[in-house]
Amino acid sequence: MQTLTNVTPNQILTITEHQADATNTPSLTVSKPAAGPLQLRAAGQTNLRYVFEASSDLAQWTKIAVRTNVTSTVEFTESAAANVSQRFYRVQVP
Repeated sequence: MQTLTNVTPNQILTITEHQADATNTPSLTVSKPAAGPLQLRAAGQTNLRYVFEASSDLAQWTKIAVRTNVTSTVEFTESAAANVSQRFYRVQVP
């Protein structure tokens, strides 16, 4: 249990717990079929949560999906990418 004290009201806090079993860095591949949305695929350890993030400037990152890896790969279809001219992606195992 963790207790937060002296927290300023009217804000959003994001608390991420580290997954103790995470020992390897996942790999990320991106593909874009000619007539389809962008596909992100992460490969790595099973039974861990994978966080897909996107950025337009490599400085500010936005969480776009969280998936649990049960088969050694997890996928996410990125439909919002069509609305931006440049976008970077990464996957993390917090």
